[in-house]
Amino acid sequence: MKKQFIGFIAILLVLGGCGSPKENEDSNTKDETSVSESTVSAEPATVQEEIQTNTNEQDSVTQYVNNQVINDFINSYNNSIESPLENIDNSSRRYRCTAETKGYYIVMEDLEEDFRINIDQTNDTASLGTAGMKDIFADFATVLSGTVSREEAYTYFDEAMSVGRANPDGLGNLDITIYRDTDISRGHIQMQKKK
Repeated sequence: MKKQFIGFIAILLVLGGCGSPKENEDSNTKDETSVSESTVSAEPATVQEEIQTNTNEQDSVTQYVNNQVINDFINSYNNSIESPLENIDNSSRRYRCTAETKGYYIVMEDLEEDFRINIDQTNDTASLGTAGMKDIFADFATVLSGTVSREEAYTYFDEAMSVGRANPDGLGNLDITIYRDTDISRGHIQMQKKK
């Protein structure tokens, strides 16, 4: 009796494992699908993957870099300014990121208590000099400050260029240093929010 019971169980296991041909095709298809899905999900996430917070397109946030402060600024800038930041790279350090826009080289740094932006000329914009940085200055000043208007930024820049230095009181809630072109170096702009 015991041998018959074990034999019966063995037959059930063999027959149960075989299944019908249709079931085998379905399971093969499922295996192929799960393999292709796992292959897709195993690929590394791109730096600029979209994270939808709502179905509304304006509410979407793009993940450009791993640093939240820098990433928030890049999203604010790109949503506010017609010429977005491009060639974004933070491969060197977590707290530092570089980008380009309108022919200028941008360095953004999240330094524990400060968020600093440096705007540098490139070979494409060197012929314009520091005076040619007026629009890019206004772009960054309005976005970083959040309270400064473009007109205020233009006025501040014009005064700084005519006097030869930036107003030490800054612009609104920003500390600004404008380095003019010299014979040995190109001009650049540095700005950060006041503490």
